[in-house]
Amino acid sequence: MYKRQFEGSFPIEVRDSSGAVVGQTIGVAQSDWMVSTGVPFQADVMFTTTATSGSIVLKNDNPSGDPIRDRALIIPIMFGNK
Repeated sequence: MYKRQFEGSFPIEVRDSSGAVVGQTIGVAQSDWMVSTGVPFQADVMFTTTATSGSIVLKNDNPSGDPIRDRALIIPIMFGNK
């Protein structure tokens, strides 16, 4: 399980086509994150999957654990062969 680092960080998951989490990490803002627009961020995640497609899930940091405050951006991706 990933652990919240500090303000300006957020959880990221990589999921396979069945929705299973195959990797997770923390994204870290690379500039002022207290703005209403998007900001650049950096994250490294290692994972292994046999799936050909899946998604990257960018979640808001929700230390309260209150489900009503959960937000996520789901980006469909294709996994390539090496």
